[in-house]
Amino acid sequence: MDGRERLALAVGLVLALCVAAQAVTIEWVTVGDASNNPDDTGYGTVDHDYRIGKYEVTCGQYREFLNAKAAVGDPYGLYNSKMTTDARGGIQRTGSGTVGDPWVYSPKGGDASWDDRPVVWVSGWDAARLANWMHNGQGSGDTETGAYANIGNQATFARQPDALIFLPSENEWYKAAYYKAGGTDAGYWEYPTQSDHQPTVQAPPGTDLVNGSANCNMELWNTTQIGAYTAKPSTSAYGTFDQGGNVWEWHETAITTSYGLRGSSWGYVPSAMAAAYRNKYLAPTYEGYAVGIRLASPAFAGDPPVADAGGAYHLLTGQSVMLDGSASADPDGSIVSWQWEIDGAAGPVETLSIATYSWAQLHALFGISSNGVYDVRVEVTDDQGLTDWSQVTTLTIAPEPTTLTLLVLGGLGLLRRRRGASQPRELA
Repeated sequence: MDGRERLALAVGLVLALCVAAQAVTIEWVTVGDASNNPDDTGYGTVDHDYRIGKYEVTCGQYREFLNAKAAVGDPYGLYNSKMTTDARGGIQRTGSGTVGDPWVYSPKGGDASWDDRPVVWVSGWDAARLANWMHNGQGSGDTETGAYANIGNQATFARQPDALIFLPSENEWYKAAYYKAGGTDAGYWEYPTQSDHQPTVQAPPGTDLVNGSANCNMELWNTTQIGAYTAKPSTSAYGTFDQGGNVWEWHETAITTSYGLRGSSWGYVPSAMAAAYRNKYLAPTYEGYAVGIRLASPAFAGDPPVADAGGAYHLLTGQSVMLDGSASADPDGSIVSWQWEIDGAAGPVETLSIATYSWAQLHALFGISSNGVYDVRVEVTDDQGLTDWSQVTTLTIAPEPTTLTLLVLGGLGLLRRRRGASQPRELA
């Protein structure tokens, strides 16, 4: 097998085996009542509307992050081996972390139910990098810039003004959990299940229809699936699940040399679910079997668009490509522009959903000059100025099939010779 045949085989294998990554989607609830009064603890006042995750970040969502950013090497330690070996971890890793044998992250033991449990063994810095990656459109998006600058440096670490996905501040977390909602002076509950009395510690879905139910105090010795306490349901006034129990949740507010945690966990006392309790003793490098993540986002005037890059795309060297973003949609308006990105290089802003680029344009705009497999995504902007990045698809460029053509022609010649034989016979 010569070099061209090996390349043709490799391209074929890529086409056969390539599986598109799944985009991480967060289900949000909106926290309104901007400029509300603080609680008697001094916490809870927020001068803006915002959104917060209805649920904790799951193992399944964090797996997509790992598969995108920790497949070939893991320079920031986004994966902890305890995610596999600990009873509460739900992610297993296979492979060698090399280009030829990348790490692949899957549900532990092949049990897909782990994907609906909160991820644990994640540090505050892991959480900030997840936020940056999501801010930057996922896929090949950067983990070191975006929503946060200076990850790893407690003195200068800070949320950026244009952050799209971030960890809640302590006040944002507190308000979503305890505020009664419905005005700027509505008051606060003591527990995040809309109760002034401690929720009942028990297995889901729970039976306490007054105070709600929660997973803590080592009752179950493990995490539960997100949103499992549905009997009351055991939600805050804004609709969040599990801000009391299951796992501690990082927030971004610095407390001396630590970053805070709120909410208690499956392995800690029920009283830590109360509004007055602050876990303020762990450095942002800490990773543990009961510490997880909840994300937040700005509140938008309308619903953002949903980008779809189509694909996967295939062409031969020298050909043009037609990129099709027509499956993108906007739930409450219209999309006004599409901007394609290939392997991190952004093209011009287009006003039509379908863009055709010649071979010369692929080289001039995106730096493509050789065969290979390239990441493709598109950013769409709607008529309210809201944007969305699509999940990553691929553009595969293969050489002109000279070897394949010769093989086909040779096969046809053989067939002709056999047909012209005086006594044709079946091939064995």
